[in-house]
Amino acid sequence: MIYCIMNKVKINWIHTIKEHMQKAMRLCDFHYPYAILISMFLHYFEVDIEGELAEVIKPSNEINS
Repeated sequence: MIYCIMNKVKINWIHTIKEHMQKAMRLCDFHYPYAILISMFLHYFEVDIEGELAEVIKPSNEINS
């Protein structure tokens, strides 16, 4: 995916995000995959995230399907 972004290869983002969400629901060791994907979007579009707070995610914060 990073190769595609760097080389301006068209990506079907809707399909990519859908696949990530389905894997997170289906596989127990595939938690929170969207954080990396969203970070890639922010980096690609040069969104300034300086001063943003990070929060540790605990099992009690998990959302069930």
